[in-house]
This record gives sequence, structure tokens and C-alpha cells, in this order.
Amino acid sequence: MQLDIATLIVMFITLALTAFIVMFLIWRINRDMPGVLHWMLATLLNTASALASLLHALAGGDDDWGLFLSNSISMAANVLVLEGDNADMLLGVADAGMYRDKKGEKQIFSKTVLQPAD
Repeated sequence: MQLDIATLIVMFITLALTAFIVMFLIWRINRDMPGVLHWMLATLLNTASALASLLHALAGGDDDWGLFLSNSISMAANVLVLEGDNADMLLGVADAGMYRDKKGEKQIFSKTVLQPAD
């Protein structure tokens, strides 16, 4: 039995599109939360990277432009994931993990489960 690379890439594209739809819905709910837009765009770029890999696999050419394009898009997606993680610092939010909701009230989400004792 031999795995077909095109079938694997099509399955990955399906998974990536599902992840993009979920991230789009999360972004629609949490537009004010820093980083969510970056992560949504990263999932879209991962889908484009998989599509470039599929087109390269189907073309069957010896040139490496398809692989270069796919890896470049994937690298840009990874940069967006990392920048989205630091978006609260880039946007000038006072404390990491703190932002203001639509009503102007502070919302705090903790990155750790344990809280310091008083």
C-alpha cells in the first residue's frame, strides 16, 4: 500500500479550511481581543500553503518553485502566530492578558491557573 501525496494534501486543506472557519467565528465574537485576527490570518495562510503544495504535487514538475512558495507562505503564517501571541504588547496594552471590552471595562484573562496567595 502506498500513500498518495495529493490525497493527504487535500485532507490537510479540508482540515485547514475548517480551522479557518472556526477562527473566523472566534474572531467575529472576540474582535477586541488582541491576537485573534493574527491567528485567523495565519490559518488562512496555512490553507494557501497547503494549496500551493497540492498544485506542486499535481503538476509533477522538477522545479522547486512550488515548494519554495509553499514554505514561504507557511513561514509567514508562523510569524503571524508568534506576533498574535505578542499582540497585547505590540498594541500597547498596559498588562499582558488585559484588554478593554466594547463597554470600556477591563477584562482580565489569566495565562496561569494558579493565583498567588494573599
